[in-house]
This record gives sequence, structure tokens and C-alpha cells, in this order.
Amino acid sequence: MTTKKEIMVNAWEIAREGQKAFGGKVTDYFAQALKMAWAQAKKGLDIEALEKKGFNRWTKGDMDRLYFSLEKAGALEVDYYKSGNLRSAYLNGERISNAEACRLLSVKCFIDLKKGNELVVQYGREDAQDMVRDLAEKAMQ
Repeated sequence: MTTKKEIMVNAWEIAREGQKAFGGKVTDYFAQALKMAWAQAKKGLDIEALEKKGFNRWTKGDMDRLYFSLEKAGALEVDYYKSGNLRSAYLNGERISNAEACRLLSVKCFIDLKKGNELVVQYGREDAQDMVRDLAEKAMQ
């Protein structure tokens, strides 16, 4: 269970992120940040733990999301040529085609912290979306 002190500390951190991104005073962002911190505490998400499991936090305006990164999660290993093209790709240690790796990398998957911590999957083919969704759900556990 999250304590009130932890919620307040989290709210100030969120407010500081908003201030860094958009300028102004930290106190200008605090009311919204406190709402976000309470929502996170109620839903029971441990943001720091999720960031260690492959999620990256992104906030802008009234949006607050945790994007899932296959590479950061350790599920997808890719090697690139100097040109930026894929050289090779491994999904969970198993070699996959470069085309399949590109399909997986094109999928956007995030937890929308402003809308009930809903897992959202966008773009890409349906089979790639399903695979990324499964990997993100495993990382959330």
C-alpha cells in the first residue's frame, strides 16, 4: 500500500517534470500532478518497477503515459549496420527475420496513466500487436 507521503513525493516529482517540459512554476502543475499521483496509487502501479521492466514514462500537456520498449525489456535484441538498417534480430533469444523485427518495432504500446491505467496498443499488423501486448502484460506482472 502506498503511503500519503509517497503519493505527495510522487506528485512533486510529476509537477517538476511538467515544469521542466513546459516552463513556469512547479506549483502551477501541482494540482494536476496530485490527481495523477492519487490515480496511480489507487490503481496500484509501481512506476519505478515498470520503468525497470522496459517502460519509459512520457508526459506532455494533460497526457501521462508509460511506453513499452521491447528492447529495454530485454525481449528483443537488434543489431544495426552503420547505415541504420537492421543487421539481425532476436526475440526472446530466438532469431527472427528483420522484417518481423521491424513490424514489432512499429507497434506502439503504452499504459495510459490518465485513463485508468489502460493498456493501449496502436499501429502495426494485428499479429504484431498481439505479440507486443502479451510481452507488455507479462512485464506488468
